[in-house]
Amino acid sequence: MIEEIIENKLDYASLLCESDPNINLVENYLRDGRLFAYFEKQTPLAFIAVKEINDTTLEIKNLLTLENNRGRGYGKSLLQYIENLYQNKTTFLIGTANSSMTNMLIYTKLGYHIESRMVYYMARLVSSQKNVEFIKSNYDDIKDVYSIWICMDTEADEDSIIELGLQPRVIYGNTSWLPQRSIMNGAVIRIRSRADVEESKNKLIAMLEVLFSCRARQDKMNRLEEYGLEMTTELEGCVNDMCNISDLFEEQVTERVTERVTERVTEEVTERGERRGMERGMARGEKQARLDSIRTLMRKLNQTAEEAMDTLDIEEKDREEYRKILNKQK
Repeated sequence: MIEEIIENKLDYASLLCESDPNINLVENYLRDGRLFAYFEKQTPLAFIAVKEINDTTLEIKNLLTLENNRGRGYGKSLLQYIENLYQNKTTFLIGTANSSMTNMLIYTKLGYHIESRMVYYMARLVSSQKNVEFIKSNYDDIKDVYSIWICMDTEADEDSIIELGLQPRVIYGNTSWLPQRSIMNGAVIRIRSRADVEESKNKLIAMLEVLFSCRARQDKMNRLEEYGLEMTTELEGCVNDMCNISDLFEEQVTERVTERVTERVTEEVTERGERRGMERGMARGEKQARLDSIRTLMRKLNQTAEEAMDTLDIEEKDREEYRKILNKQK
């Protein structure tokens, strides 16, 4: 059952930080916007935060399914609910890294599809090379551009790879001249995020479905090594970042993952002491966010500490520390 949360919305800010780590931004759009949740037996399993920009535009600020409830369609149900609730809106500002079928319906309603957006971005990449990669009329110096879009939550039998580009075709006459390069090269890779589907027969899709799945981190790393990916420190960090993507949208998630990967690369080229300090700071921030989430569930839903940690899917090895902190505060 989907209901709007009207009272004490800010109590859920720490929970929403799992998909949007900036607590100040979360609190701001909770004050100015609306928050809905998918409830089961009075327990919230997924959240969506939205904000009206104007009479015609709605922005989806946050979409989060709690970790141990992912892959069950709660996020899609929230999206469909919002689409029906705001039928008067003609523009939805949304992220799209998780381009589910619901997203595609919204694209259609807006009057464009993902391939149109892809062509636009590739054209921008080409035109931006003027006076950078080539000057004056030296057009042969243009570098090829590539745009790869991974669309998640595809139907069980629709995993696929679609290539888009500039393909020469003779319309009339005989000619020995035919362009041999395609400057713009795009691909849409459609993968499934559900856990109950058979492994794809395409190895690339199968590998990506493991990478974006909600598997335990170590299980995911083991499976990726089966596909020939050597698990370096950097790649292991990227795998950790991918673990929470499954129910989120494109641009917001992609930006956050890019930032976090960049942070990891930066850490590796800094002095060891500075790197350790950054890591300790990030760990403390994550620990505090989890602690706030436990307290919120205990206060709002009358859950015990153990029930709250079950809801958040906190590993057993980490629970004792949280128990000690909570017991001290009683």
